[in-house]
Amino acid sequence: MSDTTFDQFRNAMGNRVARRNLGFTISNVEAQAIIRDEPLVREYFARWQSDRLSPYAAPTENMTPTPPTAEVFTAPPWSDASPKKGAGAEIESPEWLTAIVQILGTLVGIGVGLWGLWCTWIAFFGGTLPIPFVDWTTSGGIGLGLLFLLVVTPVLTALVSQLFIWVLGGLLVLASLLFSRRT
Repeated sequence: MSDTTFDQFRNAMGNRVARRNLGFTISNVEAQAIIRDEPLVREYFARWQSDRLSPYAAPTENMTPTPPTAEVFTAPPWSDASPKKGAGAEIESPEWLTAIVQILGTLVGIGVGLWGLWCTWIAFFGGTLPIPFVDWTTSGGIGLGLLFLLVVTPVLTALVSQLFIWVLGGLLVLASLLFSRRT
């Protein structure tokens, strides 16, 4: 491995398998962050060449190697940076926010299901459809009921579900970023 050039090393850092063979067990996100920082890649390369970072030993029939842990390589081992800072840090959401997401998801799922059932019922038996911004009154019928059962209600349910995911999901992501802490 001593004849590995810098360009080969940089390219290997972008490939999960090649990175593992070099002795690095970092995520793709962390590797991409390292690759974007040219001086950092050069420092990793120099340290790797000087054997301060031992290469991964390929397994044989008689041995089971212990690969380096991700904590060792999250930040350069010779730096003062904490291994939990940066691109590899995980965000821990508060328990109350997780509970709100679970409750809202359940309630909206039940509500959308009941709403689809209501639309289909009206399509079979007649009445005013409960579709926002649409004032459609129908006398009902088997053809319209089957159309709603097989086409319209599934499409409207999917649209309402996606609207819920994008609007409320975006708000919850913002709340998570505001109230969460990095670990």
